[in-house]
Amino acid sequence: MKQKIKITKIDILLIILILFFIWLFFYRVNKYLNYQWQWKSIFQYFFVVEDGKIGANVLSIGILNTIKISVYSIILSTIIGFIMGIFKSTKNLFFRLIGVMYVESIRNIPSIVVIFVVYYFLGDQIITVLKLDNFFITLDDKYNILLNFFLVPKDKISIFLIGIIALSLYEGAYITEIVRGAIKSIDKGQIDASKSLGLNKWQRLRYIVFPQALPLIIPPLTGQMVSTIKDSAILSVISIPELTFQGMELMASTYLIFETWIIITVIYLVLNIILSHVSGYLEMRLKSYRT
Repeated sequence: MKQKIKITKIDILLIILILFFIWLFFYRVNKYLNYQWQWKSIFQYFFVVEDGKIGANVLSIGILNTIKISVYSIILSTIIGFIMGIFKSTKNLFFRLIGVMYVESIRNIPSIVVIFVVYYFLGDQIITVLKLDNFFITLDDKYNILLNFFLVPKDKISIFLIGIIALSLYEGAYITEIVRGAIKSIDKGQIDASKSLGLNKWQRLRYIVFPQALPLIIPPLTGQMVSTIKDSAILSVISIPELTFQGMELMASTYLIFETWIIITVIYLVLNIILSHVSGYLEMRLKSYRT
């Protein structure tokens, strides 16, 4: 049964205040900066028409790349988070130290520093060892359409992969703590009982721990997904053509400063609101399934 949303006087007051500050912003920009708004000009940078075909323009390319980076980073950071979360929860000192060192080193370093460290020191080594760069570059040209659709053109594939690795390592540290907290919340008596039944470590995780931990992991994990989309903007500092970088390139060439930043803000807001609603729906379905 859907719960009715009740609008209170405080809600109305907040809406009025928000509208007032929006009006004040535009008023001060017009009066003190004498800024000439060109909203009609900004929208042409979403799509371009060539030879009768509609194609993506600067902003649309940025949106698509942001979505791609976020999706791949969420998947990779979740895998990292689950592995490190298990490491931090184990009694094995070696694995626990690996988990602790990873989380403490990442969480206590500014995100932009993590991006630069991975970009200059780790990214190329990881890609070289896995031979990812050569794999994509040597692909037959007939796969270019698929490569452009799922990733980026070949000439940008290396920096794109480094960005995904950097963002995944950063977000994975926070997911690690989410997973560790959920695992630690499982009653120790159940773990002891599963040991007495002869279940090995993998079986205990599969049949006892994760079925109870997952409902606790999903709500904060979805919040971390929203954070991943927002944090993807940091990758603009290493020239990855995501939304913020594309917006800055557009501002440099057109001087549509305020229009571009407002559009970028709205796009990020819409993406995160959609993700929040989807995660809220999944959370409700999960609760109804459990009951």
